Amino acid sequence: MIIKPRLTTEQKINTLEQSIEKVLAAGLSVFERENQSKSSKVNNHITIAGGIRRVDYWPPTGTVQCPNVKGIYKKMTIRDSNIETAIYIAKNGRI
Repeated sequence: MIIKPRLTTEQKINTLEQSIEKVLAAGLSVFERENQSKSSKVNNHITIAGGIRRVDYWPPTGTVQCPNVKGIYKKMTIRDSNIETAIYIAKNGRI
C-alpha cells in the first residue's frame, strides 16, 4: 500500500489554480465548487463544462468523476488521474 503525503493548504491552492488554467486553455468552462468539508477551508473541487460531458475533478486527490448521461454514458469514477484525463473526457465523452 502506498501512502501519499498530505498536501499543505498552499499546495492545494496552487494545484487548483494550475488545473483551472489548463481547463481554460483547452477552451472549456470551469466552475470552482464551494467546499462542504468541515476539515478544510480550501476549495478543492472543480467542475468542467462546455464539452460533450460534465466532469467533476478533485486536484489534490486526482479523482475524476462523471455523472451518467441517460442512454449514452455510464457513471464513471477514476482515481489517481490528472487534469489532462478530465479534459479529455469532457471533450470526448469517454476515455
